[in-house]
Amino acid sequence: IPKIRADLFPERVLPAPPQPELYNIREDPLELNNLAEREPSRLGLMVSAVETWFEDVTAEGMRSRM
Repeated sequence: IPKIRADLFPERVLPAPPQPELYNIREDPLELNNLAEREPSRLGLMVSAVETWFEDVTAEGMRSRM
């Protein structure tokens, strides 16, 4: 008789995301000079834009499944 697993959806532990990096691709195409510490306001705006985009596409995906 096969054993039935009671915990079909175990809790998942996700690692912390890496620190964001910021590069001027035109001047530094090899991404050798991380500008994140020197340009925190620009980095913040870009991170915020990505987070907003992710929330939008996630919400859209949830609506399309209903």
